[in-house]
Amino acid sequence: MKYKIVIAMISLAVFVLGCGTSADLKKVYYTSDFLSSTKKGFETHSYVISVPRKYKLIKEDFNPEYKEIIYEYKDSIKFYITDDTFGGSSLNGDNKLRSGITSISRTDLNDTTKMGGVQQDGRYWKEYILGDVVVGYLNVPENRKEEFDLTLQSINRKD
Repeated sequence: MKYKIVIAMISLAVFVLGCGTSADLKKVYYTSDFLSSTKKGFETHSYVISVPRKYKLIKEDFNPEYKEIIYEYKDSIKFYITDDTFGGSSLNGDNKLRSGITSISRTDLNDTTKMGGVQQDGRYWKEYILGDVVVGYLNVPENRKEEFDLTLQSINRKD
């Protein structure tokens, strides 16, 4: 009997926590323009990522070299995803330079590179290069840092 009650309580907790979390997040989809070499030839990759709601899409940059999508939130928080794996987003360019990062070296295109720190104004920035895609944020206050860290970690390749 006690076993059934414990299972019921755990199930209820998972349901309540799941509902609260998913209500604040929205799944967005991104398809890289970067062609990766596979056994089948060259192909693009698609990703799904859960981002906080209430964003304004401020930029969809499609040029011959890379693709970048930027989501802007209140207080100038920005979250981005790009396939510019050689330089990352220019949004965090100054933050990288202030942190002493002048170049990014990877020995393999599947390498993962993680960068981040505190901006001059005390807000946080991060950028992850995950194989053939780059995700990052900037201008995040301390009280929302965990939320955007979880967003970075939520990225999954669909194919």
